[in-house]
Amino acid sequence: MLNIEKTQIISDVIHDSIVYSGIEDAIISTPIFNRLHRISQSSLVFLTFPSNKVHRFEHSIGTMHIAGEIFYKSICNARKDTLISFLKCIKHEICEWRNCTLQSTLPRELKNTEIDSILNMPFPDCRLYYDYCPSNLNREDRLIYFIAFQSIRIAGLLHDVGHLPYSHILEKALKNLYTEASASKKITPSVKQEFMDIVSPFIDGQNEIHEEFGKLLIKDIEQCILDTLSLNQKQDINYFFVVICFSFASKILSSNFVENTIFSDMHLIIAGVVDADRLDYCSRDAFCSALNMDRFNYKRFINGYTLIQRTYISDNYEHFFFAPPAKNLNMIHDLLRRRYRIFSDINYHHRVHKHEIILEKIICDLGLMELEDMSTITPLPKNVLPLEVSSIWKLVKETKTNTNWLEYQLIQLDDSWLDTLLKHKFFKLYGENYLSIRKNGSIVRWNQFDELISTTKHYYSFIKRSSDFQLIDEAFFQIFTQNTWKVKELNLICEESKGKKYSEFLRERRTFLFTHCINYTIGNLSVGDMKESFYQSVEDALNHSSNLQIQNYIVRSSRFSHGLNTVKAPVFLIDREENSIILEQLSTQRNIFLQEEALTAPFHLYYLPEYNDQNIPCKIDSKKLIDILANVLIDCLKQYIASDAPTV
Repeated sequence: MLNIEKTQIISDVIHDSIVYSGIEDAIISTPIFNRLHRISQSSLVFLTFPSNKVHRFEHSIGTMHIAGEIFYKSICNARKDTLISFLKCIKHEICEWRNCTLQSTLPRELKNTEIDSILNMPFPDCRLYYDYCPSNLNREDRLIYFIAFQSIRIAGLLHDVGHLPYSHILEKALKNLYTEASASKKITPSVKQEFMDIVSPFIDGQNEIHEEFGKLLIKDIEQCILDTLSLNQKQDINYFFVVICFSFASKILSSNFVENTIFSDMHLIIAGVVDADRLDYCSRDAFCSALNMDRFNYKRFINGYTLIQRTYISDNYEHFFFAPPAKNLNMIHDLLRRRYRIFSDINYHHRVHKHEIILEKIICDLGLMELEDMSTITPLPKNVLPLEVSSIWKLVKETKTNTNWLEYQLIQLDDSWLDTLLKHKFFKLYGENYLSIRKNGSIVRWNQFDELISTTKHYYSFIKRSSDFQLIDEAFFQIFTQNTWKVKELNLICEESKGKKYSEFLRERRTFLFTHCINYTIGNLSVGDMKESFYQSVEDALNHSSNLQIQNYIVRSSRFSHGLNTVKAPVFLIDREENSIILEQLSTQRNIFLQEEALTAPFHLYYLPEYNDQNIPCKIDSKKLIDILANVLIDCLKQYIASDAPTV
């Protein structure tokens, strides 16, 4: 039962002791939130970095803690007029909520209560609220402040609640399955249509799948908590406080900067360039992966945060920004570099990337097989979640109905369930012929399955790091200078490069030639669809080329976001005279990342060798493979240009 006045303390490896409120304790105690104990934060990283077994549970609690700290310090350091304006906006949202949005859910005793009477009620007697009560608040504004404070902490706590097993891998697999199913002619039309209707809102929207799924789960968690309240509790201020905090937390999570609301401004505390989410995982992942980094002093960093109000030029709307001090610019750079290193050294380590790609492929293949075998879509059975990929999107469909028995299904949807599904499918498909298949190693899907199930190495990394790619780029350079091109600038580069050594070009351009060409032809490599389609064409071409005793190739981009997307949501810093400065005006970190990226391998290449009679992988001719790959890259680039793809 909810006890809104109690506080609890939990020990944490990064933040030492974290205090949380009665509402937060009720959320953490729900089975749906406890599912995050069994959802990996970093997917399959632990297969390469065994000590990195971070889960979404502890990360969510850490994010909640930091979000509350940022909000509290920003209010403490705010100017009086800014604070009054901010609290006025929160009060306006409370009035809107009271009068319109949730009028039907208020208890009968509160329906006819004037908003001023409600706001003059005492706030919940919780120690956490006293600890985080700014001294510059007027007494009559405390309840308004605590509603906002508790809402941002709930938003931080629940920002990852919708994650599927192994986090982002399953999301990518479902997106690929959606594409494959759209093109498949083997799926019954009615089955395909129903699948598309269920999945398309999550694929076509601006938000990620886990964010959309999370919205549904937050409603379930709220209802689960409200159902535990006694009749007396539903007739006092505590009911009002719980319901409005959940409503505001949901709005914070679902808003984005362009919406121009107080909630979209608060959203940046959870999901901005410098946010609570990033402050937690950059410390937690680095520590648990044993990267040689000092701990980030986030307490000193957060201490200078200030709430400011500024009109942003692009939308002419006066936003509230939770701004770090300009004197902490070096700490911001340190945070961004930590994130960059976590992605480059851990998340996109060639072996980690290989395992994630293989898992993604297997899930997509299994899902497509299930769809092609269905004559109709049967509903989920109660209580037990079947070991089928289709259970995932069927569960999404059922979640929208808010069925009472659904909680039992939801808590099964974790990493362990997916592990069991893979083992079940593996031995069902290959169990009887396991030894004979293992001996000749002739089935590509079996090798992919076996690499995950038994962790036996079948796929080898041909491009691991920059030094590997440099050999390929040099071969690319030699072929490139002997060809003519449709794009004028590429043709000019060809002419300039003739008669030069590869090392001279590298020194002049400070980039790999292939990287320069692909950036010019496709544009920024963070453009996902173009990037993926190009490398998919490279993979297909390699698999149809001379095999060199290789059964299968996998090619994937190794590029990732720098985490500096400030176009839609700028980062403001504040100096000692309280002047605001946009981060981009002071920082050259983006250019540093781009320069560093220019001389790193733009993609990873994995190959599955054939086996000889003694069941030993055949050795490949690296020189021939380099030449073949260079020619394939040239041909694919030519085809892309010839198809009148947009250039930038």
